[in-house]
Amino acid sequence: MRLRMPIPTRMAIALSMGSLALVGLPAHAASAAVLVKTVTVTGSSDDVLTLTATCPAGYAVTGGGYEVDSDRVVDASYPSSKSSWTVTADKTAGESGHPDAEAYARCQVDPDGLLSTIVTGASQATCPTGTLTGGGWSNNTDVVQRSFPDAANKTWTVSSVHSTTETAYGVCETGGTLTVHQVTGDDCPSPQVVLGGGFTTTGKDTPNISRPDPENEEAWQNNFEARDHNAVTQTYADCLIA
Repeated sequence: MRLRMPIPTRMAIALSMGSLALVGLPAHAASAAVLVKTVTVTGSSDDVLTLTATCPAGYAVTGGGYEVDSDRVVDASYPSSKSSWTVTADKTAGESGHPDAEAYARCQVDPDGLLSTIVTGASQATCPTGTLTGGGWSNNTDVVQRSFPDAANKTWTVSSVHSTTETAYGVCETGGTLTVHQVTGDDCPSPQVVLGGGFTTTGKDTPNISRPDPENEEAWQNNFEARDHNAVTQTYADCLIA
């Protein structure tokens, strides 16, 4: 299991990433997709937390994710607008404390307004044109086992333990200016940066971490609170090719 840093330390690292830039992006995108904001809730007694990470003016969301304590279950992680990512997390049964939760937005500079058309579908969301950069789910009534991209077919797929129908979200770049390379594994090949990511598992636990790594702009990070030690897990990342 990953060692967890204190929330203030992780916030400082995540917020500092907003100043990073990458040379060699397409002409209309002058800097890299960067983690621009981390929304953190600490010490809340709310049974259900809904957190939204919002990109600054002139940026569009390409993907996003979350980190929650083991005493919370993620019900939703999805693009709630062209510039924001929303996460909903419940306290687990019997939890009387104040477990933490965080929402992450991965944002790309977008002066021409060409990025981030949001599409939805029942269990699958497909970009009609352009490039799939990220995705997620909402309206969950079951444990999500798969939330992952198929970049070749521009489709984001979601499924759950008991095969209930979830709402899948896809983030589509419709300006035709970004080239995305999908990888299975944590890291994008350097110097590519991660735009979005997802996961699959054969177990019955949604990861308590599924987000861009605030310490490495080339990586997507998943962490499962493993209760099923025989589960097979897979990380997916959509990577920006400059």
